[in-house]
Amino acid sequence: MKRITFTGIALLSLWLLLLAGCTTPEATAEPTAAATEAMPEEEDGGLSDEPVTLTFWWEGAAVGNLEVFQLSFDRFTEMHPNVTIEVVAIPFEDMLRTMPLALDAGTGPDISMSLPLESTTYPAAMAGHLLELTDIGEERGWWDKFDMKATDFNNRALDGIYGVPYEWTAVGVFYNTEIFAEHGLTPPATLEEFEALMGTLVDAGITPISVGGRDGWPLVHVWQALVFTNTEYETLRGLEDRDTAYSYENEGMTEAAHKVLDWFEAGYLDPNLLSTGFTDANDLFINGDTAMNIGGTWVQQDFRNAPFEVRFFAVPPMRTDIPLHLGGFNPANDIVIVKDGPNVEWAIELMDYLLSEENMTLWWENGFLVPYVFDEVPPGKDQLQSDLYTTMLASGPGHFITVSMPETNQLIWANMQEVVAQSKTPEEALAEAQELFLTEAGQ
Repeated sequence: MKRITFTGIALLSLWLLLLAGCTTPEATAEPTAAATEAMPEEEDGGLSDEPVTLTFWWEGAAVGNLEVFQLSFDRFTEMHPNVTIEVVAIPFEDMLRTMPLALDAGTGPDISMSLPLESTTYPAAMAGHLLELTDIGEERGWWDKFDMKATDFNNRALDGIYGVPYEWTAVGVFYNTEIFAEHGLTPPATLEEFEALMGTLVDAGITPISVGGRDGWPLVHVWQALVFTNTEYETLRGLEDRDTAYSYENEGMTEAAHKVLDWFEAGYLDPNLLSTGFTDANDLFINGDTAMNIGGTWVQQDFRNAPFEVRFFAVPPMRTDIPLHLGGFNPANDIVIVKDGPNVEWAIELMDYLLSEENMTLWWENGFLVPYVFDEVPPGKDQLQSDLYTTMLASGPGHFITVSMPETNQLIWANMQEVVAQSKTPEEALAEAQELFLTEAGQ
């Protein structure tokens, strides 16, 4: 079976420095290839049989997910032996910086993962760099079985479909079932039970939750998970939609920031979180050094490599008088096609396969929460996938509030670090965020 060609990152001297230190992840997972056993005959559809290399940029925060994508790419290159797929893996923060530079310089990929909304998809589409996919998708039948709530959500500020999300995502609590069983613990139903559970772990000498606070955004996800349980959804959507009638200086967000600080001071969060990166925090959990990790569903493939069963529950609500919304419950990263790339037709062909029922079944069987409408839902991967699916069904949506505007987003990352370091109060941190929000929103 033809493997992906992994390439180093050397695109333009203009932005090479931004990618210094980026490495291509090694294969760690062993996903199932059951859905790839049926091998349909290749139809070239008028495409050239000449050798072609497609470049695919991957936002490289979750190694396990890339392993599943590798199965899809392998299947595609077996169908089209003249095609080589080169994957460039780029960490989250670097993708935010390098994608706009590369697209403006004409050195971007053929097809890429793209951070949704205002992070990369929106500015890239508005700058004219992305292929509009509505008509292409209609002609090829992409939208017949696709859950259009996902495309509508991720393209809602655009006049058309430029990014196609490949998975629903959410943020919550992954937990080590062996540690829970050893200490007689069960998933909590209330915040009081959750804090008592964490107190029991601290008393036993176990760090309850690992957090990659050095990278900023994983710490914000802890805060955000709480925010969605104690702030009216109307306020959160207003901020997401850049409506300046709403403010970050609201009671719910402030109380959630105080709660994060309280948890840190009580020892519920890793005391070294400000010097611990995202990958290191995941490793602490996988190695059994912490009992839990508050993170997003994009890490589920990596957590399946733990030597114990991993399960999931939602962060219990701070308030019970408002409808339950799950932090980060929205479509995940998009897949986009660069409009002026050298291999647009082949990029469309690859997208066509990725959105096919065969491939969606493959992704579902490997644990992805795909936005695809199956006539009959195929068997899932494991109990973890069932936990995630059940939690989502019981919750209202909850977008990533801190990616609504990139500059405000980056400031909140830094300010939450300062809240934990006690160099800023929650009130000061959110007042600064609100001031920048108004500026960025054009007020």
